[in-house]
Amino acid sequence: MVDFERLVDRIYEAATVPDLWPSLLTDIAGTVDTEGGSMTTLRSDGASGWDRVSPGLAKRAEERARSDFVKRSIALPRLIAANLARFVADFELFTPEEYAADPLIAKWAIPNNVYHGAATAIHSPTGDLAIVQVFRRLGEPPLHSQTQGRPRSCGGRFGKCAGRPRLASPHSRRAARAASGWSSI
Repeated sequence: MVDFERLVDRIYEAATVPDLWPSLLTDIAGTVDTEGGSMTTLRSDGASGWDRVSPGLAKRAEERARSDFVKRSIALPRLIAANLARFVADFELFTPEEYAADPLIAKWAIPNNVYHGAATAIHSPTGDLAIVQVFRRLGEPPLHSQTQGRPRSCGGRFGKCAGRPRLASPHSRRAARAASGWSSI
């Protein structure tokens, strides 16, 4: 059984120690039996943010960052338009045909042996955006009934963590706020 409170604590820890993100993303992905996870930040001023990925997806993420597949994909605009504080499964945003044809899936995911997934978009008070994604291996089923509750729970808690101070000291909260750009920690 996943200890969601511990995951939330670890999210706050990772805000001050970025090297913790890869293992945390692996554990988040494990809550829904996926290959791995990634977190990408997009700054409100248009500057590039950063990527953190599970170790198993590191090579694939570097390739994704160098490509134009993300810019041509309609996944992010649809995820943002959904405006949900939880993980949203691919089938909630796309028909099967749309998903298979999306450049991110057709040109990056399938060649890298990942396919079905879920994502959440977390808006910070500064206007920055963090996108957390998890992907299943090619050939595995979509995130449906038996796992659907788990990504929703994890995504909801992930999204709420910015409003719930859980770090040990005010100094740690200030450090997390400075490191992450999230003013409500």
